[in-house]
Amino acid sequence: MDKTINVYMALMNVRKELIETTLIKSGKGAFNNSYTPLPDIIKVAEPLLLKNGVLSIFDECTSHVNSEKPNEALFLLTLYHPESDTKVVNHIKVELEKRTPQGKRSAYTYAQRSLYESTLVINKEDDDATNTMTVAELDEAIKSLTRQKNKLSSSNNNVQNGDNPFGRK
Repeated sequence: MDKTINVYMALMNVRKELIETTLIKSGKGAFNNSYTPLPDIIKVAEPLLLKNGVLSIFDECTSHVNSEKPNEALFLLTLYHPESDTKVVNHIKVELEKRTPQGKRSAYTYAQRSLYESTLVINKEDDDATNTMTVAELDEAIKSLTRQKNKLSSSNNNVQNGDNPFGRK
């Protein structure tokens, strides 16, 4: 058997065992979406990877990202199988919401969780928040948008009539 196939056999075994494991989506995102927190994923995934002879390495490679986008970071998850000297690499680019250590750490955590989920095919919910709002939250969002639209329409009418919307002369 080709040695490079061994890494895929090992990952297949990890996936089989992950399917039998219950990962609870106890985290809540900004849009009330549930997700499995990173520490919970690591607690389950890492022992399975090591049991199957696979080492995970998570890196940030900002130097490889386009310098025209300084708020973007590239993260890599490398799964290394020493027995076959084979690597499986997955990557994600994440835009930093804030250029602070906290903003970078937030992107790091999000990237690591996303890479584990995609590389190991960990089931996850749709993360776009389309199904997470209650009827009351949707009604409030519509009211808020209507108020903002009316406010902008009023400002635009005043500007078109020569009025300064900022109250300055």
